[in-house]
Amino acid sequence: MKSSSTNLKAKNKESFLCFCNKVEYKIVKNLIIANPSSNLNTICLKGNLANKCAACIPNLEDLYFSLRNSKSSDDFIYKKDKFKVSIKKHFLNSIDNIFGFSLTKLNGYLPMLDGKRIDTYLVMSNYCPKSLKTKPTDFSLHVSIYNSKGIKIKSFNKKVKKNSYLNLCLNKYVSKADQTVEPYYVQVARKGNDKGYRGSTRIHFFYKTKFSMASLHVQNGAKKEIKLELIRCNKNEKKFIFLMNTSKKVTEFNYHYSRNTNINGKGFIASKGCQLLEIQNFNNYNSDVFNISSKEKIKAYIIISNKNINKLSVDHL
Repeated sequence: MKSSSTNLKAKNKESFLCFCNKVEYKIVKNLIIANPSSNLNTICLKGNLANKCAACIPNLEDLYFSLRNSKSSDDFIYKKDKFKVSIKKHFLNSIDNIFGFSLTKLNGYLPMLDGKRIDTYLVMSNYCPKSLKTKPTDFSLHVSIYNSKGIKIKSFNKKVKKNSYLNLCLNKYVSKADQTVEPYYVQVARKGNDKGYRGSTRIHFFYKTKFSMASLHVQNGAKKEIKLELIRCNKNEKKFIFLMNTSKKVTEFNYHYSRNTNINGKGFIASKGCQLLEIQNFNNYNSDVFNISSKEKIKAYIIISNKNINKLSVDHL
Protein backbone atom coordinates (compact mmCIF):
# COMPACT_ATOMS: atom_id res chain seq x y z
CA MET A 1 0.00 0.00 0.00
CA LYS A 2 1.37 3.47 -0.88
CA SER A 3 1.76 6.20 1.69
CA SER A 4 -0.83 8.94 2.05
CA SER A 5 1.50 11.55 0.62
CA THR A 6 2.08 9.40 -2.46
CA ASN A 7 -1.65 8.84 -2.87
CA LEU A 8 -2.37 12.57 -2.62
CA LYS A 9 0.19 13.31 -5.33
CA ALA A 10 -1.50 10.79 -7.58
CA LYS A 11 -4.89 12.30 -6.85
CA ASN A 12 -3.81 15.68 -8.15
CA LYS A 13 -3.51 14.07 -11.59
CA GLU A 14 -7.24 13.27 -11.57
CA SER A 15 -9.92 15.94 -11.57
CA PHE A 16 -12.71 13.80 -10.11
CA LEU A 17 -12.84 11.85 -6.88
CA CYS A 18 -16.31 10.47 -7.66
CA PHE A 19 -16.58 9.85 -11.41
CA CYS A 20 -20.22 8.66 -11.25
CA ASN A 21 -21.48 11.98 -9.85
CA LYS A 22 -18.65 14.12 -11.33
CA VAL A 23 -17.50 15.46 -7.94
CA GLU A 24 -13.99 16.94 -8.03
CA TYR A 25 -11.25 16.34 -5.46
CA LYS A 26 -11.04 20.00 -4.56
CA ILE A 27 -14.79 20.10 -3.81
CA VAL A 28 -14.52 17.11 -1.48
CA LYS A 29 -11.39 18.50 0.17
CA ASN A 30 -13.11 21.83 0.88
CA LEU A 31 -16.21 20.00 2.16
CA ILE A 32 -14.14 17.99 4.66
CA ILE A 33 -12.29 21.10 5.86
CA ALA A 34 -15.52 23.13 6.17
CA ASN A 35 -17.25 20.41 8.24
CA PRO A 36 -14.75 19.41 10.96
CA SER A 37 -17.40 17.74 13.14
CA SER A 38 -18.91 15.60 10.35
CA ASN A 39 -17.99 11.94 10.07
CA LEU A 40 -17.33 10.10 6.82
CA ASN A 41 -20.95 9.01 6.36
CA THR A 42 -22.15 12.58 6.59
CA ILE A 43 -19.48 13.81 4.17
CA CYS A 44 -20.76 11.26 1.64
CA LEU A 45 -24.36 12.40 2.11
CA LYS A 46 -23.56 16.11 1.93
CA GLY A 47 -21.22 15.71 -1.04
CA ASN A 48 -23.34 13.25 -3.05
CA LEU A 49 -20.52 10.70 -2.93
CA ALA A 50 -20.25 6.89 -3.09
CA ASN A 51 -23.98 6.29 -3.67
CA LYS A 52 -23.69 4.49 -7.03
CA CYS A 53 -20.78 2.13 -7.75
CA ALA A 54 -18.84 3.07 -4.54
CA ALA A 55 -15.48 2.61 -6.28
CA CYS A 56 -14.39 6.03 -4.95
CA ILE A 57 -14.56 4.96 -1.28
CA PRO A 58 -10.85 3.98 -0.90
CA ASN A 59 -9.67 7.34 -2.29
CA LEU A 60 -12.29 9.16 -0.24
CA GLU A 61 -11.10 7.45 2.96
CA ASP A 62 -7.46 8.29 2.17
CA LEU A 63 -8.29 11.96 1.63
CA TYR A 64 -10.54 12.12 4.69
CA PHE A 65 -8.00 10.62 7.10
CA SER A 66 -5.08 12.55 5.67
CA LEU A 67 -6.96 15.82 6.28
CA ARG A 68 -8.39 14.77 9.64
CA ASN A 69 -5.16 13.12 10.78
CA SER A 70 -7.50 10.75 12.61
CA LYS A 71 -7.80 6.99 12.95
CA SER A 72 -10.82 7.03 15.22
CA SER A 73 -13.48 4.39 14.63
CA ASP A 74 -16.07 7.06 15.43
CA ASP A 75 -15.48 8.45 11.95
CA PHE A 76 -17.33 5.45 10.54
CA ILE A 77 -20.24 5.54 12.98
CA TYR A 78 -23.37 7.48 12.12
CA LYS A 79 -23.31 10.22 14.78
CA LYS A 80 -25.87 12.89 15.55
CA ASP A 81 -24.86 16.14 13.93
CA LYS A 82 -26.46 18.77 11.73
CA PHE A 83 -27.66 16.17 9.19
CA LYS A 84 -31.06 14.78 10.17
CA VAL A 85 -31.52 11.01 10.25
CA SER A 86 -34.91 9.30 9.96
CA ILE A 87 -36.41 7.38 12.89
CA LYS A 88 -36.11 4.17 10.83
CA LYS A 89 -32.42 4.83 10.24
CA HIS A 90 -31.82 5.51 13.94
CA PHE A 91 -33.59 2.24 14.79
CA LEU A 92 -31.57 0.18 12.28
CA ASN A 93 -28.30 1.77 13.40
CA SER A 94 -29.13 0.99 17.04
CA ILE A 95 -29.89 -2.66 16.22
CA ASP A 96 -26.78 -2.89 14.06
CA ASN A 97 -24.66 -1.47 16.88
CA ILE A 98 -25.93 -4.23 19.18
CA PHE A 99 -25.93 -7.20 16.82
CA GLY A 100 -23.11 -6.17 14.47
CA PHE A 101 -23.08 -8.41 11.43
CA SER A 102 -26.77 -9.32 11.52
CA LEU A 103 -27.81 -6.40 9.30
CA THR A 104 -24.76 -6.21 7.05
CA LYS A 105 -25.32 -9.14 4.71
CA LEU A 106 -24.45 -7.86 1.24
CA ASN A 107 -25.63 -9.46 -2.00
CA GLY A 108 -24.25 -9.22 -5.51
CA TYR A 109 -24.82 -10.69 -8.97
CA LEU A 110 -21.94 -12.17 -10.95
CA PRO A 111 -22.26 -12.89 -14.72
CA MET A 112 -20.31 -16.13 -15.11
CA LEU A 113 -19.03 -17.32 -18.50
CA ASP A 114 -17.86 -20.84 -19.22
CA GLY A 115 -16.35 -22.20 -22.41
CA LYS A 116 -13.41 -23.90 -24.07
CA ARG A 117 -11.44 -20.67 -24.07
CA ILE A 118 -12.81 -18.76 -21.08
CA ASP A 119 -12.95 -19.12 -17.28
CA THR A 120 -14.55 -16.94 -14.59
CA TYR A 121 -12.87 -16.25 -11.26
CA LEU A 122 -14.38 -14.88 -8.03
CA VAL A 123 -12.00 -12.68 -6.05
CA MET A 124 -12.25 -11.17 -2.57
CA SER A 125 -9.57 -9.62 -0.34
CA ASN A 126 -9.97 -9.05 3.39
CA TYR A 127 -7.18 -6.73 4.45
CA CYS A 128 -7.19 -3.84 6.91
CA PRO A 129 -5.12 -0.76 5.93
CA LYS A 130 -1.99 -0.56 8.07
CA SER A 131 -2.64 3.12 8.74
CA LEU A 132 -5.87 2.29 10.62
CA LYS A 133 -5.83 0.72 14.05
CA THR A 134 -9.11 -1.12 13.63
CA LYS A 135 -10.39 -4.59 14.36
CA PRO A 136 -10.72 -6.71 11.20
CA THR A 137 -12.94 -9.76 11.11
CA ASP A 138 -13.36 -12.98 9.14
CA PHE A 139 -16.00 -12.99 6.39
CA SER A 140 -18.30 -15.75 5.16
CA LEU A 141 -19.42 -16.08 1.53
CA HIS A 142 -22.43 -17.99 0.27
CA VAL A 143 -22.27 -18.69 -3.47
CA SER A 144 -25.12 -20.05 -5.60
CA ILE A 145 -24.67 -20.96 -9.29
CA TYR A 146 -27.68 -21.28 -11.63
CA ASN A 147 -27.73 -22.27 -15.29
CA SER A 148 -29.46 -20.22 -18.00
CA LYS A 149 -32.80 -21.94 -17.22
CA GLY A 150 -32.69 -20.88 -13.56
CA ILE A 151 -31.84 -24.37 -12.23
CA LYS A 152 -29.43 -24.36 -9.29
CA ILE A 153 -26.24 -26.19 -10.24
CA LYS A 154 -24.20 -25.69 -7.10
CA SER A 155 -24.34 -23.90 -3.75
CA PHE A 156 -21.43 -23.64 -1.31
CA ASN A 157 -19.84 -21.55 1.46
CA LYS A 158 -16.37 -20.08 1.69
CA LYS A 159 -14.62 -18.38 4.60
CA VAL A 160 -12.21 -15.51 3.96
CA LYS A 161 -10.09 -14.97 7.05
CA LYS A 162 -8.81 -11.55 8.05
CA ASN A 163 -5.63 -10.48 6.26
CA SER A 164 -6.15 -13.03 3.49
CA TYR A 165 -7.77 -13.24 0.04
CA LEU A 166 -9.80 -15.62 -2.08
CA ASN A 167 -9.16 -16.33 -5.78
CA LEU A 168 -11.62 -19.02 -6.87
CA CYS A 169 -12.24 -20.45 -10.36
CA LEU A 170 -16.00 -20.98 -10.60
CA ASN A 171 -15.81 -23.16 -13.70
CA LYS A 172 -14.76 -26.21 -11.70
CA TYR A 173 -18.30 -26.35 -10.29
CA VAL A 174 -19.96 -26.78 -13.71
CA SER A 175 -19.55 -29.12 -16.67
CA LYS A 176 -17.27 -27.57 -19.26
CA ALA A 177 -19.29 -26.19 -22.18
CA ASP A 178 -19.04 -27.86 -25.55
CA GLN A 179 -19.99 -24.64 -27.28
CA THR A 180 -17.91 -21.47 -27.34
CA VAL A 181 -19.60 -19.73 -24.37
CA GLU A 182 -22.23 -20.76 -21.82
CA PRO A 183 -23.66 -18.16 -19.37
CA TYR A 184 -24.41 -18.81 -15.70
CA TYR A 185 -26.21 -16.69 -13.07
CA VAL A 186 -24.18 -16.47 -9.86
CA GLN A 187 -25.42 -14.88 -6.64
CA VAL A 188 -22.89 -14.08 -3.91
CA ALA A 189 -23.73 -13.02 -0.35
CA ARG A 190 -21.07 -11.92 2.15
CA LYS A 191 -21.20 -10.99 5.81
CA GLY A 192 -18.79 -10.46 8.65
CA ASN A 193 -18.55 -13.18 11.26
CA ASP A 194 -18.14 -10.58 13.99
CA LYS A 195 -18.26 -6.83 14.49
CA GLY A 196 -15.63 -5.09 12.46
CA TYR A 197 -14.93 -3.08 9.30
CA ARG A 198 -15.99 -4.07 5.80
CA GLY A 199 -12.79 -2.55 4.42
CA SER A 200 -11.58 -4.01 1.11
CA THR A 201 -14.00 -6.96 1.07
CA ARG A 202 -15.96 -5.90 -2.01
CA ILE A 203 -16.19 -8.90 -4.33
CA HIS A 204 -14.73 -8.78 -7.84
CA PHE A 205 -14.68 -11.20 -10.73
CA PHE A 206 -12.59 -11.57 -13.84
CA TYR A 207 -12.79 -13.40 -17.15
CA LYS A 208 -9.60 -15.20 -18.16
CA THR A 209 -8.95 -16.08 -21.79
CA LYS A 210 -5.82 -16.96 -23.73
CA PHE A 211 -5.08 -13.34 -24.63
CA SER A 212 -6.93 -11.20 -22.06
CA MET A 213 -8.22 -10.77 -18.54
CA ALA A 214 -11.25 -8.50 -17.88
CA SER A 215 -12.08 -7.56 -14.27
CA LEU A 216 -15.07 -5.85 -12.62
CA HIS A 217 -16.67 -5.54 -9.18
CA VAL A 218 -19.91 -7.33 -8.33
CA GLN A 219 -23.06 -5.20 -7.96
CA ASN A 220 -26.53 -5.54 -6.49
CA GLY A 221 -29.66 -3.91 -7.96
CA ALA A 222 -31.63 -4.34 -11.20
CA LYS A 223 -34.00 -2.37 -13.44
CA LYS A 224 -36.69 -2.81 -16.10
CA GLU A 225 -35.45 -0.31 -18.69
CA ILE A 226 -31.91 -0.26 -20.11
CA LYS A 227 -30.50 2.13 -22.73
CA LEU A 228 -27.04 1.94 -24.20
CA GLU A 229 -25.49 4.12 -26.90
CA LEU A 230 -23.25 2.08 -29.20
CA ILE A 231 -20.69 3.15 -31.79
CA ARG A 232 -20.56 1.40 -35.15
CA CYS A 233 -17.82 -1.22 -35.06
CA ASN A 234 -15.89 -3.34 -37.53
CA LYS A 235 -16.93 -6.86 -38.52
CA ASN A 236 -14.31 -8.47 -36.26
CA GLU A 237 -15.85 -7.08 -33.08
CA LYS A 238 -18.71 -8.72 -31.17
CA LYS A 239 -21.01 -7.15 -28.58
CA PHE A 240 -23.05 -9.08 -26.01
CA ILE A 241 -25.52 -8.08 -23.31
CA PHE A 242 -25.48 -10.47 -20.34
CA LEU A 243 -29.02 -10.41 -18.88
CA MET A 244 -29.82 -11.82 -15.42
CA ASN A 245 -33.38 -12.18 -14.12
CA THR A 246 -33.14 -11.31 -10.41
CA SER A 247 -36.90 -11.59 -9.79
CA LYS A 248 -38.96 -14.57 -8.64
CA LYS A 249 -40.95 -14.69 -11.90
CA VAL A 250 -40.25 -15.53 -15.52
CA THR A 251 -39.73 -12.28 -17.40
CA GLU A 252 -40.32 -11.31 -21.02
CA PHE A 253 -38.01 -8.74 -22.57
CA ASN A 254 -37.93 -6.80 -25.84
CA TYR A 255 -35.01 -5.08 -27.53
CA HIS A 256 -34.53 -2.73 -30.48
CA TYR A 257 -32.33 0.03 -31.87
CA SER A 258 -33.73 3.56 -31.88
CA ARG A 259 -32.64 4.29 -35.46
CA ASN A 260 -32.01 0.86 -36.98
CA THR A 261 -35.53 -0.26 -36.13
CA ASN A 262 -35.26 -3.36 -38.34
CA ILE A 263 -32.94 -4.86 -35.69
CA ASN A 264 -35.24 -5.99 -32.88
CA GLY A 265 -36.43 -9.05 -31.00
CA LYS A 266 -37.75 -10.49 -27.76
CA GLY A 267 -37.13 -13.34 -25.37
CA PHE A 268 -37.90 -14.93 -22.01
CA ILE A 269 -35.66 -15.51 -18.99
CA ALA A 270 -36.53 -17.83 -16.10
CA SER A 271 -36.27 -16.68 -12.50
CA LYS A 272 -32.58 -16.85 -11.49
CA GLY A 273 -31.88 -17.55 -15.16
CA CYS A 274 -29.77 -15.62 -17.64
CA GLN A 275 -29.18 -15.03 -21.33
CA LEU A 276 -26.16 -13.93 -23.33
CA LEU A 277 -27.70 -11.75 -26.04
CA GLU A 278 -25.46 -10.99 -29.02
CA ILE A 279 -26.13 -7.54 -30.44
CA GLN A 280 -26.25 -7.29 -34.22
CA ASN A 281 -23.95 -4.65 -35.67
CA PHE A 282 -25.33 -1.84 -37.84
CA ASN A 283 -23.89 0.06 -40.82
CA ASN A 284 -26.35 2.88 -41.48
CA TYR A 285 -25.20 5.30 -38.77
CA ASN A 286 -22.08 6.09 -36.76
CA SER A 287 -23.97 5.46 -33.52
CA ASP A 288 -27.33 4.23 -32.26
CA VAL A 289 -29.11 3.58 -28.97
CA PHE A 290 -29.86 -0.02 -27.99
CA ASN A 291 -33.00 -0.33 -25.85
CA ILE A 292 -34.06 -3.22 -23.59
CA SER A 293 -37.43 -3.35 -21.82
CA SER A 294 -38.31 -6.13 -19.35
CA LYS A 295 -41.51 -6.90 -17.41
CA GLU A 296 -39.45 -7.84 -14.35
CA LYS A 297 -36.25 -6.24 -13.10
CA ILE A 298 -33.06 -7.54 -14.69
CA LYS A 299 -29.35 -7.00 -14.12
CA ALA A 300 -27.28 -6.33 -17.24
CA TYR A 301 -23.62 -6.25 -18.25
CA ILE A 302 -22.03 -5.44 -21.60
CA ILE A 303 -19.26 -7.66 -22.97
CA ILE A 304 -17.20 -6.70 -26.02
CA SER A 305 -14.92 -9.26 -27.65
CA ASN A 306 -13.05 -10.12 -30.79
CA LYS A 307 -14.43 -12.61 -33.28
CA ASN A 308 -12.92 -15.65 -31.52
CA ILE A 309 -13.98 -14.46 -28.02
CA ASN A 310 -10.43 -14.78 -26.66
CA LYS A 311 -10.01 -11.02 -26.11
CA LEU A 312 -12.80 -9.25 -24.21
CA SER A 313 -13.86 -6.51 -21.81
CA VAL A 314 -16.84 -6.20 -19.44
CA ASP A 315 -18.77 -3.40 -17.72
CA HIS A 316 -22.02 -2.71 -15.86
CA LEU A 317 -25.15 -1.29 -17.48
